[in-house]
Amino acid sequence: MTSKPRLANPNSQAASVRLKARSLQRAYGQRRHDFRIGRQPNYVDKDRTLLNRVLIEPRPLPKIKKEIERLRRSSGAKRAMKSDAAVVSAGVITFGHKAAELFARLSPDEQDAALLELVTAIADKLGTHVEAMVVHLDETSLHAHFEMRAYDGRGVPVSKVATFKVMSELQDMTADIMAIHCPGIERGHKKFERIKAGADYADTLNRSVKQLHQDLPAEIAARQAKLTDLEGQQVKLSASMNKTRGYLQKLNAKVKLNEKEATRLKTYEARLAKKDVEQASLEQRHLQMKALLPTAQDALKSREIAVMRTEDDARVKVEAVNASLAAIDAVAQELEGGTVARDDQGKIKMNDPSPVRAAPKGLAKRLVRLAGRFLKLQDRMVQKEGYLDKLAAALKSLLVRDDLLDHARAEGEKLRQELDDGPEF
Repeated sequence: MTSKPRLANPNSQAASVRLKARSLQRAYGQRRHDFRIGRQPNYVDKDRTLLNRVLIEPRPLPKIKKEIERLRRSSGAKRAMKSDAAVVSAGVITFGHKAAELFARLSPDEQDAALLELVTAIADKLGTHVEAMVVHLDETSLHAHFEMRAYDGRGVPVSKVATFKVMSELQDMTADIMAIHCPGIERGHKKFERIKAGADYADTLNRSVKQLHQDLPAEIAARQAKLTDLEGQQVKLSASMNKTRGYLQKLNAKVKLNEKEATRLKTYEARLAKKDVEQASLEQRHLQMKALLPTAQDALKSREIAVMRTEDDARVKVEAVNASLAAIDAVAQELEGGTVARDDQGKIKMNDPSPVRAAPKGLAKRLVRLAGRFLKLQDRMVQKEGYLDKLAAALKSLLVRDDLLDHARAEGEKLRQELDDGPEF
């Protein structure tokens, strides 16, 4: 197998920035993730969450929305904001694995200074301002999340300001600022340069598997349409060239040409030469398009396989969760009903052990151990209850003796009363 040129692969020494528009509802969800509010994904190391650094405390989202509404009105907007309109632009700054190693050598203060300078510069470039920022150290690699108001000072959505050209400039800015604070960090390879160097088109896209599964068929159809159009142009050009050659043959067949025919001959020859160049260009474009089409088709097949695997993995996980919940519920019900016991060999038995057997092995073992501990505790309580009954009977016999002193009898009666009033097992 031949390795791809360096440019075709992602730059491991690069820092990059990505932006996504967030509606009010999605912004709340984004903040819960960014600032670790409530339940978090499994890939978050809870033991390291305390290491995260909040650089800019988040401003209330309703206030940001009201500010946007004022900006829109001042810009002449007459319609109210849609319910799914963007309120913030959520950004993330990430590093290639080599860039992450370089950046990790800086002190926390130096890291924060670099990140703050970059995010402030991005907001200035887009004509808006930063609303929140946090550095995450409780995941696989250090990265920073930030929010900006989703409209610039003129009331124009940031999504319209952040054109393809501007986003490319933001990547340049990211590399420049980070390199000042951390020499060695570079810009990521541009998408089209990576494709030109032999990268798989799908690998250059920052899209989820589901999005790729939805988008690639349309991309393939668009490429096929361009290919068909090029083939049509080639057919038309070939017919035109044959027609011009026919005129030339007729003129060349004449022994002597008059002045008008000589001029016409030169015109036809010039046209044919121009069409030859055009045909060569069309053939080159046709070959390039034909070469790109299989790449997109292969990418689609790969994404389809990835989607099926992801769906299968999700299905397996859901089934495991459902089986786990059913097993926990079954054990809880049988413990409550007193139907969990030990057989003659000391093994745990239940009326219906099938839910536990269907659960993941690790959980099943823990549930069996838990049931065993419950039975052991129950046996100890029964033993202590019997022992306490014996003590109560002995106390009762002691209190009827004639030689018992008055103060001892009084204390004994008090103890007996406490036993009678105490909780039942």
